[in-house]
Amino acid sequence: MNPDEEVKENAEKVLTGIKELLELELANKPGINKETYFELEERYHRGTELMVNEDWDAAIVEFKYVAGIDKTSAKAYGNLGVIYLLKGGV
Repeated sequence: MNPDEEVKENAEKVLTGIKELLELELANKPGINKETYFELEERYHRGTELMVNEDWDAAIVEFKYVAGIDKTSAKAYGNLGVIYLLKGGV
């Protein structure tokens, strides 16, 4: 087999796997489409970066946004709880 063809086939398999995982993830998030999912992931990661920098108020804004749209986001709610604990209350 041509090495380039093998790389292409492997890449297609990986891409198919990623698409399947995304579809499974979206099936558990009613009302959230792919674009919204990626926006929420971006904002979640921005929130975690803000946590690392101890910018608690800005991180709260990001996690509240994520949790406000994705009511099932345990990770956003969890990080909000951690922040409020570190800040000493609400």
